[in-house]
Amino acid sequence: MRFAIRTNPVFQRSMEAAALVIGVGLLLLAGGPICQAEPVEPARAEVPRAFAPVMAVEAAVVEVPRGVMAIAEDIARRFKVRKGIALSISTEIFAAAESQGIQPALVLAIVAVESHYQTNAVNRQSGAVGLMQVLPRFHQQMVNAVGGDKQLLQIAPNIRVGSQIIAEYLGREGGNLKDALGRYLGVGGADIYFGRVRNLMQHFDQIITNAEPG
Repeated sequence: MRFAIRTNPVFQRSMEAAALVIGVGLLLLAGGPICQAEPVEPARAEVPRAFAPVMAVEAAVVEVPRGVMAIAEDIARRFKVRKGIALSISTEIFAAAESQGIQPALVLAIVAVESHYQTNAVNRQSGAVGLMQVLPRFHQQMVNAVGGDKQLLQIAPNIRVGSQIIAEYLGREGGNLKDALGRYLGVGGADIYFGRVRNLMQHFDQIITNAEPG
């Protein structure tokens, strides 16, 4: 999937035509033939500021991995999230998971269970914040590293911290996902929580697998 910012061709041709007409007019005002080879005086050759030539810059084409795009579309559809936000979340989750050496599907599932992909989710009782419902008071060093508590309502900082936390818990539990998720939950009901996350992981894994070229 490719995204590119392209100049409107109709607008560009209109600007070029306007610049040509003004240039011809200025040459006529200067008293010389249109094809005159002699330089025009600087004061008369100056193009009015409103019609300064537009410099076209070739926009970079961004490659979005198929799996990232497929997940973004699923998030947007199932959780009623705007497509641009869904793509930002999906992209950041894949990057954070790779950085921490964990499965993107795990992070995707935790976000789904914890916040239903609502970036501004806040639990007034526990103090958990953002997409991955991070508890700042228990992970203050990690939180400070991304700019403080307020940053947890932003997509990238929240996912980075949350991914780091679950990766750390997996390390402490020797890779045991159920026990790591129990730590992440922090309260009773770990069995139910684990079951919900595991089911969603299977769902997201299937989307990623189907999106990959055969």
